[in-house]
Formats: sequence, C-alpha cells, structure tokens
Amino acid sequence: MLPELIKEHNKQFGKLTAKPLDVHRSVDERELQKIAFLEHRKLSKNLTLQHQNVLYQIQTKTPNRMQRAQVDVIKRYQEPIRIEYQGKNLKIHHLARKPPMGGFPSSIRL
Repeated sequence: MLPELIKEHNKQFGKLTAKPLDVHRSVDERELQKIAFLEHRKLSKNLTLQHQNVLYQIQTKTPNRMQRAQVDVIKRYQEPIRIEYQGKNLKIHHLARKPPMGGFPSSIRL
C-alpha cells in the first residue's frame, strides 16, 4: 500500500531535474563521526527529559541547581546520546521508553 501511495504522490508533486546528473558525494566513516544532532531541552523539577520517546534522568550531587536547567542533547552517528550542561557531560540514567502516540504497532515487542 505504501509504495502505491509514494508513486501517486511523486506523480502529483514530483519534478524532473534540469540535468539527470547525480551530484551527491559519498561520505566516509570519519565524516559521519563529525555529524552531530544537537537539541536544546529544559529539565523538569525531578531532572528528567524525554528524547525520542525515551525518558532520561540526570544524576547529580547538586539537584536543586539543575532544576529546569537548559541542557544540550547530543547524538552522533552510532554513538549513545550525550547530555551536556554548560559544556560539561552529565551522568544520565535511562528511566523508561514511552510508546509513541497511538502506541507501538502490534508487530513490535519491547
């Protein structure tokens, strides 16, 4: 069903290129390691944040200072997520995976 929808969508909205030349360049592994996803998030009162349906809690000795702090969520290619506050790595604890809106498809088992 999805391939048919894609074909129909492309037929309706697709445009042919002026030149059929593929100008994309290949990327090696080292270049992929340089690419990072950066997102700013605000911690809750209990030092939690949600990123891609996963709930994380910050582990710190000074929790009162971190409440509602602005943090950076950093994700690099094939690396675990990193959370930083004022340029320093924070220790995180994975609390739970939340189902996306509408729940997980029945074919996915956690």
